[in-house]
Amino acid sequence: MKKNGKKRLKHRGLVQQWICTKCGKYDKRELMKKMWYPRKLVILAVEMYVLGNPADRIVETVYEQYEIWISESIIYVWYLKFASNIPRYEFDNLDEMLHDDDTQIKGKKKGQKFHKFALKCPKTKIMFTYMSETKDEETVKEHFREAKRKFKPWYLPKLVRTDSLPSYPHAISTIFNHEAKHDKFKSFKEHSNNEIENTFRDKKFYPRFEKIYRAKKFEALKEYRYNFIRKHRTINKTPAEEAGLSRGSWKEIIKTDLFQHA
Repeated sequence: MKKNGKKRLKHRGLVQQWICTKCGKYDKRELMKKMWYPRKLVILAVEMYVLGNPADRIVETVYEQYEIWISESIIYVWYLKFASNIPRYEFDNLDEMLHDDDTQIKGKKKGQKFHKFALKCPKTKIMFTYMSETKDEETVKEHFREAKRKFKPWYLPKLVRTDSLPSYPHAISTIFNHEAKHDKFKSFKEHSNNEIENTFRDKKFYPRFEKIYRAKKFEALKEYRYNFIRKHRTINKTPAEEAGLSRGSWKEIIKTDLFQHA
């Protein structure tokens, strides 16, 4: 790659352009297709959306800080693009016991509901989440498969504490091998599952989604922010740092080479 002059954009000013010396194609990682606004503006909008702010409030806040009007629809384009390019990580230093539970998220249509599953490590506070329209055994298995892909190859939990959902015991033994035991919690005072229950308090701030793929993308951003950006007050660092990784940022997603192909 070599520099190939600069291009003046409406809201970002002069932006460096790059060209491949082998194929002669332009590199658009700096231009971020369909994202001609300042990076800080885009990050602010995505951060506010992940925190549950409505689109009209985001538009007003962006204008107050940058004096630039953006459309509500562009916010949805940005969050989908961010979610599609979250880097893959493998977490280490996880505890022998993990906590798992699920909760319901209201959809846009009347009576529509999505199910959010969350698997959490009490030691590092790392959380693996999964969104689905169903709550059967195959869904629980897929939830565990997705979490397992983010484990180090040598790690498997020895104990998984959950509620009394019938789908858990067989799913745990199937995905985490037969040595992993199912531990059903007994009460909220003793032998509880409060480690994971407390993470569902923000579900009232979720947007009302109509399609499951949008809910999955949103949840991917929530998980990334929880594990890599937000400091956990009990460990005074991000869960990713506790698990042996460096602290992340929204800029890290923008800089990824995959971003130009989204």
